[in-house]
Amino acid sequence: MRQAENIKKRAVTGLRWTAGMTVLSALIGPLLQVVKARYMLASELASVAMFMLVYGFLQVIENAGMQETLIQKKNLTQAEKSTLFLLSVIMGLSGVTIMVFTASILEQKTNVPGTAKLLVYGSPLFFFAQVNQFFRSLLHRELIYKGPSIIVIAQRSLTLIFLLVFFMLNMGALSVVYAMLISTFISTVGLIVLVFRLGVFKPQKSIDLSILSYFFSFGVPVALKRIFTYFTRRSDELFIAVTLAPEVLGYYHLAKETLDKIITLVSSSFSKILLPLFSRINGSRKNLGKAYKNITLAVSYTGIPIFVGICLTASNLVPAIFGENWSEAILPFQVLSIAAIPTVLTANLATSLLYSVGKSKRVLILDVIINSMYLTVLYIYGPIGFDFILFSYFGYCFLKAFSLQVMVNKSLEISPAKHFGLYLRVSMRVLLMAGAIVSVNMFLSGSNNYLVNSTLLILTGVIIMPTITMYTDREAINLLKLMIK
Repeated sequence: MRQAENIKKRAVTGLRWTAGMTVLSALIGPLLQVVKARYMLASELASVAMFMLVYGFLQVIENAGMQETLIQKKNLTQAEKSTLFLLSVIMGLSGVTIMVFTASILEQKTNVPGTAKLLVYGSPLFFFAQVNQFFRSLLHRELIYKGPSIIVIAQRSLTLIFLLVFFMLNMGALSVVYAMLISTFISTVGLIVLVFRLGVFKPQKSIDLSILSYFFSFGVPVALKRIFTYFTRRSDELFIAVTLAPEVLGYYHLAKETLDKIITLVSSSFSKILLPLFSRINGSRKNLGKAYKNITLAVSYTGIPIFVGICLTASNLVPAIFGENWSEAILPFQVLSIAAIPTVLTANLATSLLYSVGKSKRVLILDVIINSMYLTVLYIYGPIGFDFILFSYFGYCFLKAFSLQVMVNKSLEISPAKHFGLYLRVSMRVLLMAGAIVSVNMFLSGSNNYLVNSTLLILTGVIIMPTITMYTDREAINLLKLMIK
């Protein structure tokens, strides 16, 4: 009983630190996008998009479910940890090699110049990221979140600072790579010091290869799912890079990457603790269902209003924040902001819960089916043009989220009508907020002052939505207060 109470206390403390420090660090994500847009042309941002696509894809492959294996396995010896660390180092070095030797090939196959240079100069980033992920997972396994959260916000802050410095030195697109490389190296050193200081990891001369069988049985299905999902979610950018002008990819990447950062901001309070938390209350489906419902309601009341607001204000918000030269990104912002809603409501929540109850293979099968459908449609009809690619991704996000939610409902034996009633409960209030924003926007239609217009529209949403919720849904307000505490 005492052990259970200690686990609960550490989980709550971890959630508190994750909710606080990680939200602060996630705030820097959108700021990074603003800085990039202010200092780069759309064609330059396209080369950064290609670098991030390759770097992210290799990172998903090389991680191969390492994080989930380290967190989910109940008993993990120091020899097993040493084995997984050695495997991480090997994966990191192999990733660096792949980035260097495929750089020129990728640039030749796409219409985005400058990609090869970024991949070669940024290749060491992959090694540091692998080691970084290993030590962070070890700390999360022990429900240690305070130190890693502080290190995360320090890393993001340093990335922003170095990015500004390198841009001022006129280093162009390389500024992004150098800033990420230096900040990740410093972050990795900090995590290593923290891990050894707390005694979480004690390297052994002998290794235990038996952990590899568990790693492949549990981690690989997770890794395959992530690889396929990542490739599918970024295939639109790859298709644009091959078939359209670099500037088009730049506009699209700005919208998609910025919204991804905002998704991270909305879900960062919960995402890192979901798998450990769900895994520890797996014995009671009733408690799992209650926890899932509460977190879904909290995320709905933050995520849905934010992305609906972005869609309704994008015509003023994009030129006000990023500059009038990025007005071509308005349509992608509008469409992708609505597509972000189902993503933020199910991505981390649904998959973490399904992993905690041992359904990783079923999630993989679902991904294979839906992703294959999307890729087939994109391959056959993608040449129709940019608008088709944009709206195809929109449909993919909704179909994927719906399917994951159906699987969760079956696993928890929750009535679909009851669960989707949560979304209806929030949506009715969001419609009132949307009506107010549209009314104000019509009133401001004659003004070309984007900054003033954006400010007034945002204030309208910020005032209306909390006010309506406060007077019509006290349960949600109390839950949000509890989450904040």
